[in-house]
Amino acid sequence: MNKPFYILFFVLILSVFQYKYSIAQTNLVYNGDFELFSTCPSGTGGLSDCTGWLNPTTATPDYFNACAGASIVGIPNNAGGSQNAFSGDGYAGFIAFEYVPGPTSWWFEYIQGEFIQPLLAGHKYELTFYVSCGEGYADIAISKIGAYSSVLPISRTDSNPFLLIPQVVNSNGVISDTAGWTKISGTFIASGNEQFITLGYFSDTIITDSLRIQTFSFNPTSTPRTYYYVDGINVIDVTPEINIPNIFSPNGDGVNDFLDISNFGLSEISFCIFNRWGIKVFETNKVGDKWDGRTTSGISCNDGTYFYVLKAKDDKTNYDLKGFIQLLR
Repeated sequence: MNKPFYILFFVLILSVFQYKYSIAQTNLVYNGDFELFSTCPSGTGGLSDCTGWLNPTTATPDYFNACAGASIVGIPNNAGGSQNAFSGDGYAGFIAFEYVPGPTSWWFEYIQGEFIQPLLAGHKYELTFYVSCGEGYADIAISKIGAYSSVLPISRTDSNPFLLIPQVVNSNGVISDTAGWTKISGTFIASGNEQFITLGYFSDTIITDSLRIQTFSFNPTSTPRTYYYVDGINVIDVTPEINIPNIFSPNGDGVNDFLDISNFGLSEISFCIFNRWGIKVFETNKVGDKWDGRTTSGISCNDGTYFYVLKAKDDKTNYDLKGFIQLLR
């Protein structure tokens, strides 16, 4: 193989790696930074003005954007308090919990968005978002703000809470910071085909999850309520990849003599290699086996391109991979 071919081969492999890396780092939440909007917000309760986001209950979550100027839905000063965006010019806001004396009694607000593509079964995802307590409406702070992903959109015809178990929930204590942004992050394994994400407070009680941070003069009965801004919602696929080498040289020099995929923590495996005519030259179902460039009968395979089929699993992921291997002695 001449030098120009080696250079071209390296460039191709690097391009594939960069492509895989960029795909893995893609934020799957559409408009997760709340920058896109159909209409500049003009009043509270206008989450639907933000492209891709909707209100799943009869409550009234908010959309704030700098385009609104000095108004109750502007940035930084607005009906929820005062806060600059985590990034860009927009963010959402919601009453995580409020007790309202009267026929309504309970008031929980949620925001709901979509993924740009369905989540894949068995894949591991990292979910991150940022919240800030709104001092203009919150007299208590809580901790268990979470995010719930689902195949279908969830909804209610009232303002009561969703009693669900979010895949990611804050575990760092009460979120009382009104000056900065608190990061909430976690990982989860997708069941498959999840298309929607809903953020809010997924409980019907704050008895063991609240901290009073102030008392408003206009709220003399001190009925508890809390408010949070949210921005920077990201979901990325962080499933470990099995990167099978594209080339190996079983010539006995002690360097790259084996095609080895034994270091990926696999618990089950089915690995087959075929020559250019489709004849199977190697097969194993044993975790830890390596291919030394010989057939199962011990005959050395010729230089050339071979095709592999790998079916494997670890404790969280099922793999079904196919590709080509260049054998050079």
